[in-house]
Amino acid sequence: MDALRPPFQYYGAKGRLGPFLASLLPPHEVYVEPFAGSAAVFFAKQPVQIETINDINGDLICFMRTLRDRPRSLIRAIELTPYARAEHQAAKLGDNTASDLERARRWWIQCTQSRSGEAGASWRRPTSRTRVNNPAGSKRAAAALRWHAARLREAFIEQVDAFELIERMDSPQTAMYVDPPYLRSTRNEFGSGHYVKEMDLEPEHRRLLEVLAACKGAVVLSGYRSELYDELLSDWRRIDYRVRASSSDERRHAVESVWINR
Repeated sequence: MDALRPPFQYYGAKGRLGPFLASLLPPHEVYVEPFAGSAAVFFAKQPVQIETINDINGDLICFMRTLRDRPRSLIRAIELTPYARAEHQAAKLGDNTASDLERARRWWIQCTQSRSGEAGASWRRPTSRTRVNNPAGSKRAAAALRWHAARLREAFIEQVDAFELIERMDSPQTAMYVDPPYLRSTRNEFGSGHYVKEMDLEPEHRRLLEVLAACKGAVVLSGYRSELYDELLSDWRRIDYRVRASSSDERRHAVESVWINR
């Protein structure tokens, strides 16, 4: 199966880096993404026997599950949705009584019609300079969802605590790509409040790194360098690379790192 770009944009997602990050994974039989977001690495890699993607964001997980279980209905609903400010505003308001199909459709609208592709952000006027943020681009992206649905067909999609999932799924045959919300001290003032559940504080990251250090399987971990990460991951291999930060982030370019335990 060819590498796919993720089905939607998402704050902090790896997008174009998916193939590069997937190439860092060693051969494995079990694959896990505890903080999946748009699951960029999952969609970029080749399938294996057991695969699990997980996120605490209920709307995101509803979209993924609906795309896997009811692809034709969801894709049809999305194709019938105009690229319009009114649709975007209605999607932002939400509806506690909405069906999973409607909830998934509204999530798609927020991701594809918002600035920076961030659900909850303001509506983005159509432009020819982007891949999705215009009627024609949105229509092409909707049509491509059938490939994402096929890729998800055999995957487990979870909405559980990431720490519990890591410990439960770890084995010598497991490979994990771990992309948590970054340590607060490494982000600027615009880099917080974008996730349903943040991991701002050092104790949370210390616990995560200790759990990952105990893993028997392969781990590829993304983040910004910090004293904590340098201390606890001193024996891991580290690769630094420059990325273009989110347009809502004053730091237009940043150096991110990926740590590999084997």
